[in-house]
Amino acid sequence: MENAELLAVQPSEYLKRGFYDKNGDLLEELNGYYSLCMAYRLREEHTDIDQLQDIVVRLKEIASKRDSAVNDNPHLPLDDANAAAFKAVEKQTTSPTIRAIFDAANKWITDWKSFSSLTLHLQRILSQYALIKNLPDKD
Repeated sequence: MENAELLAVQPSEYLKRGFYDKNGDLLEELNGYYSLCMAYRLREEHTDIDQLQDIVVRLKEIASKRDSAVNDNPHLPLDDANAAAFKAVEKQTTSPTIRAIFDAANKWITDWKSFSSLTLHLQRILSQYALIKNLPDKD
């Protein structure tokens, strides 16, 4: 697969129907292909890996305050305080790729299940980015 193909993938396209398939299961591509594509975009734009790490940590901190809701009632809507905390995390990015992911995901972040799905997707992107960050460029 060519880098150009990976770089062409847009969050607005792959998230246009949300995080789940027709059965309500997390789209498998979010953990693999789409995360890899976003990692390559972050590498291309030279995003500081610490920025994404901070976002993931802060999102996990928000979720950890509501562990019971995340586990016991994932369709419980985010309360105002946690929705505001999510928006504050979202505003901290300077990366066009991370901004595009948030922009595409925003309409789907209505409950703890979708919040957790976005957090997981960003965690997978972070893992992929850590693996490819220092690879040599292809000629």
